[in-house]
Amino acid sequence: MIALSLQIDCFGRFEHREENRKDCLRTLYTLIKDAIKADKLVEDARNAYVKGRLKANPQFMERLKRKTEKLMAAA
Repeated sequence: MIALSLQIDCFGRFEHREENRKDCLRTLYTLIKDAIKADKLVEDARNAYVKGRLKANPQFMERLKRKTEKLMAAA
C-alpha cells in the first residue's frame, strides 16, 4: 500500500512539473515572438529615420536622381 501511494504521489508531482515545463515553453515562445515583432518595429523606425534624413539632403537626392536616370537609360 505504501509503494502504491508513493507512486501516485510521484506521478502527481511529475504531471505538475510537466505542466510547469509546458507553461515555461509557452512563455518563452511568446517572448521570442514579441522580440521578433519588436525587432521589426525597430528596423522600420530606423529605415524611416534614415530615409527622412536622406530626403532632407538635397545633394544626396540629386545624385540619387541622376544615378537612377542613368540606370533607366542603360536598361
